[in-house]
Amino acid sequence: MIEKLKKIGLTVLITALFSAPVGAAVLTWDGGGTTNGASEGANWVGDLAPQPGDSVRFDSTNATKYCLWNMNEVTLSTFTMDVGFSSSVVMSASSVTFRGHFEIHAGTFSAQISSVAVHGHFLQDGGKFDGGFSTFSLAGSTAAYIKVLPGSFYHLIIDKTGSGFMLPLLSNVEVHGDLTHRGGVLDVATYTLKVDGRTLLEGSGSPQLDVNFGTADLGGPLTIGYDAALYLPNPSATLILHSDAEVNDIGGFYADPFGYGVFNANPNNYANLVGASTHVFRVNGAGAAFVGLSINGLKSNGVRFEITGLEKLSVPLALNGFEFTNTGEGLAALTFGVSSSTNVVLNKPSFGVGVSTNINASALTATSTITVKDALGSKAGSGYEVDPKGVVQWLPEPPTGTFTGDFSQAGGAVFDNAGNAAGGMAVAVDAST
Repeated sequence: MIEKLKKIGLTVLITALFSAPVGAAVLTWDGGGTTNGASEGANWVGDLAPQPGDSVRFDSTNATKYCLWNMNEVTLSTFTMDVGFSSSVVMSASSVTFRGHFEIHAGTFSAQISSVAVHGHFLQDGGKFDGGFSTFSLAGSTAAYIKVLPGSFYHLIIDKTGSGFMLPLLSNVEVHGDLTHRGGVLDVATYTLKVDGRTLLEGSGSPQLDVNFGTADLGGPLTIGYDAALYLPNPSATLILHSDAEVNDIGGFYADPFGYGVFNANPNNYANLVGASTHVFRVNGAGAAFVGLSINGLKSNGVRFEITGLEKLSVPLALNGFEFTNTGEGLAALTFGVSSSTNVVLNKPSFGVGVSTNINASALTATSTITVKDALGSKAGSGYEVDPKGVVQWLPEPPTGTFTGDFSQAGGAVFDNAGNAAGGMAVAVDAST
């Protein structure tokens, strides 16, 4: 029995030794070689090129000779360009992985067409960072954050392990290409995330984009796909769309500035959704196992919504404090697509300036019910709906009225002819008399 335990112990020790990273040294660039290549051993203190598991460092040891990183498909520990280094590192290798952090404090890092994976934090608080046409992947399960001052990525992939893994921004971040988010929580915090290309949230790692107190400015299409979600959890959270957006199978969109499922009727504290022009946000419940949608205070300016497959959403679906402005001439602010019999409640919605049609329910079955409670705005009411089957119920029907003459108001409320507060009443003033 003792001999057996000794053999097991020896096997474990041998396995551990062969599993450990080879080298695991910190190599400093001294530029002593005849070339600028990272693969030339003479360019490093100790005259040995970096080995798998090593960390690399650029500092004042040789501040002026640039490094051409030509070591392809190597896995290292950390990468640091320290204060005192004034030259540049040019990435020409097609693929490099860093299991730890990637830091730029001085000098210039320039990527070309490479794939760089970083498992730790990405920090640039000095020098310059040029992502070129490369793809940077922030992956793994190591605690991490992103800070880029100044600089920009081309393609950025977020693939952190674990649905609750937080990856906060510590600065504004700009992505000139596409953002692909596959896992973890990307927390915008109080900063701005600007993406020029496509934004795709989809993957087995339950990816979440939490706009928090900041701004997500998305230049290309937004897709919230499998097991992914986008959150606007605070009144100052702002999502800007320069293209259309969609939520698909097992994806979710949540605008809950007071907490999930909590509605506060003060519109000054709603989250913000802004379209650079008239865009559509599609919630595709049709054919999906489940699609999450929660609205409890959202100002939608220049973005209209199309919701289909309502039977796959929470029934009855409640949309609270949904404000629409500038949704386009001849277009409906809120369209309900083909669905089986469904029940939807809109509580205190607002249809204001720049809205042509408030609700289009023409595709719903006759047994469906859309209940609109306490609607506000100049385009609220049945006079601005498309409802051939009569499934939309306004409770109450917003009052309307017209008059000619002078109008002024120093304070208080506007009342209709019956003495009721006008609320969303449309007031037409004939200024010619």
